[in-house]
Formats: sequence, C-alpha cells, structure tokens
Amino acid sequence: MQMECERDQKPALETEVKVNAHQIELNNFVQDFMGLAVAGMIESLKGVADVQTVTLDISRPKEQ
Repeated sequence: MQMECERDQKPALETEVKVNAHQIELNNFVQDFMGLAVAGMIESLKGVADVQTVTLDISRPKEQ
C-alpha cells in the first residue's frame, strides 16, 4: 500500500490570498488551515447554510 504524503494531497478547500493586490502562494496545509477556519466561522453564523464560496476583504482604515 502506497501512502500519499500530506503535502501532496489536494487541499479540502481551494483558498487564495491576495495582499495589496499581489497573489500569495499558499501550500496545501495553509490553504486547509485558513480555508477551514474561515468557513467554520462563517457557517456558525445564523442564517448561513450550505456555503460554497466566501469572499472576505480586510483593510486598514485610511488615516485622516
């Protein structure tokens, strides 16, 4: 029986991150860690069911 190394396994969720409009490369572990954490938080909200995609924008307030 051949075992597949975790880093070679496809992530459970496709997760991408952009910082200042630049795509950040994520390995499978980080994709799973971030994607499953955010999806879990979103799914726990009232009125949310059957999450297929999530878009989350985070930005610092502009200084005045």
